[in-house]
Amino acid sequence: MLTSSTSKNLFIFLLLSLRICWLVILGSLFLIALVAAGHGETDIFWAVLILGLPTVWLIKKWQKQTKFLLSLILIISFIACQIYSGTPSGKAAYASYQRSNIAREQKEAQEAKQRQVAEQTAATERAKQNKIAVAEKARQDKVAATEKAKQGAIAAAAKAKSDKDAAVAQKQKEDQEAKQRLIAGQAAREQVAQAQAKALQQNEQQAKENEKEADANYCKKVLDIDTQLTECVQTLHDLFSDPKFDDGDWKMSVVASLAVMNKLSIDGQAISCPARFQSAQNYYSAALNEYEKASDDLPRALDNQDTDKMEECASRITHGSELMKSATQKIERTSGN
Repeated sequence: MLTSSTSKNLFIFLLLSLRICWLVILGSLFLIALVAAGHGETDIFWAVLILGLPTVWLIKKWQKQTKFLLSLILIISFIACQIYSGTPSGKAAYASYQRSNIAREQKEAQEAKQRQVAEQTAATERAKQNKIAVAEKARQDKVAATEKAKQGAIAAAAKAKSDKDAAVAQKQKEDQEAKQRLIAGQAAREQVAQAQAKALQQNEQQAKENEKEADANYCKKVLDIDTQLTECVQTLHDLFSDPKFDDGDWKMSVVASLAVMNKLSIDGQAISCPARFQSAQNYYSAALNEYEKASDDLPRALDNQDTDKMEECASRITHGSELMKSATQKIERTSGN
């Protein structure tokens, strides 16, 4: 830490330094005032005098003689400057100073005017150069825009041509695909038509075969029924050639044959008839009806010893045999065709 004596010495040193600086400043201003007064400018000296006198008397450390001496120097210097400025030499110096100031001001004004003219010329040149640069840039921009528009037009034309070529290629591809689909569709339709025709032919062939088979089955069944009925009729003919009405065995044989005839008549009527054998079927059905009627009535006639009824039944069987013969003949002719 600083001691009290050190602090006091430091304060005195700082105060002394400030006084010295103020005296230096005041002396400099005094010299400047003297030079200005020598050129006829007393205003600055007035300012130095007004500032200097109070400053001298405010310094307490100085002796009164010193203060008085400094004040006297300032006042005498001011009076001497005033007297000198009134003499011809002072006036001449002041006039020379004024002329130099005027010349300097004229020179500065001329230089300022020249600088202004130079700046205006430079500004005009810069404006001209800027205008030229702007015009050049505008021209370049216009050229670039024209070139860009030209390149854009070329690119657009190329793209349009490319799009057109692509559209034509796509159209050709679609037409080719449509043509291929049409050909494939025609081929598929032809195949379907051929398959349908073949299926129809097969169906017709199958129908013919089925019809032929049905005809064959019909003919076979009818002929089988006819053969069995013929056997029954022959058996009954043999039995009635030597009738034994009181013989139980004979009667049982007749009844058995009639039962077979009745069953064959019923079974024969259940046979389905093809359309082409309808004419023969009419005779066939009539014959079966005669056989069935006779086989139903003859047992009762035997039981009742009714000879008239027996004769009627015999006539029915005979008529049925004739109808069956006609039916088989028609069947044979129809199946032969």
